[in-house]
Amino acid sequence: MIRLAVRALPRYLLLPVFLLGSSARAVEVVDHIIAKVDRSIITASQLREASQPSIEQIRQKYPPEEWDQRIHEVNSQILNQMINEAVCLRFARDNEVVISDAEVEATIMALRDNAGIKTEEAFLQQLAVEGITLDELKENLKKQSIVRRVLRSEVYSKIRVTESDIKDYYESNRDQYQSKAQVRVGVLMVDSESNGPLANAAAEKRIRDLYRQLSAGEDFADMVKNFSDGPSRDQGGDIGFLEEGKALPVIEEKAFQLEVGQFSEPLQTEFGWVIIKVLEKMDAGFKPLKDLRDEIEMTLREKKARQVEQEWFDRQRAMTYIEILDY
Repeated sequence: MIRLAVRALPRYLLLPVFLLGSSARAVEVVDHIIAKVDRSIITASQLREASQPSIEQIRQKYPPEEWDQRIHEVNSQILNQMINEAVCLRFARDNEVVISDAEVEATIMALRDNAGIKTEEAFLQQLAVEGITLDELKENLKKQSIVRRVLRSEVYSKIRVTESDIKDYYESNRDQYQSKAQVRVGVLMVDSESNGPLANAAAEKRIRDLYRQLSAGEDFADMVKNFSDGPSRDQGGDIGFLEEGKALPVIEEKAFQLEVGQFSEPLQTEFGWVIIKVLEKMDAGFKPLKDLRDEIEMTLREKKARQVEQEWFDRQRAMTYIEILDY
């Protein structure tokens, strides 16, 4: 849908983009101003429109007795975001941050391509379905692009995460990165097909015959591919790593006892009879920093982004005329 595409924002951009007084249709009903921000106004109908998706989720997720409180919280949060957007646009005007018509047209063409819309006529028809005119779309896209440009320049470009930051975070949160012992196993399985004693006896006889062949030197992976009833037969029985404490007890106990390359005697499980072979082992320990560096850097960038963004908006709001009325 075009509406979804229009409202898509980059990863760090926490502000949704709303129409601030750009749509005549937004004030055709009885309406009133709920906030004044520099030259902009925010009306009750604009807040209702912006809050509607969240309010619908509240009514689906929570009991009716919680609706009023949660809806009030959502309205407060979204109004704050709308004020932040207006503050950002005020900064852009004061600092001559502009988006050219050519940039807006390029964005519109990208929207059309992503939506698979080939003709101008079809695009205008889709806009009509979404309830927005082409001029309103252009205005909304221009505001959205200005907000992005301001925040990238004034906030996100100033975020720095050093190697020292990453190492300190790793050392302070080592418990999060502790891994348990793991063992990678292959499984040769004979399904008993039912809980009946005769079926179980036949399965046990078959698994013990396969065990004798393995003991005589037959290749485990070949035996799995030719005789196993397990779902991993095409992978030679390899079911990957089992983490200590998270596998079937009968299999886990034996798997951690065996050395790499050894296979077990037949074991009875609730799924049938199995023979397991240990393919690889990993001791318990801490994941190394080199494997976690990118993840930690992203975590720190997001954390710093929220902090720097809030500090920037606090400064800008202090320099902006803001009046919040009843809503």
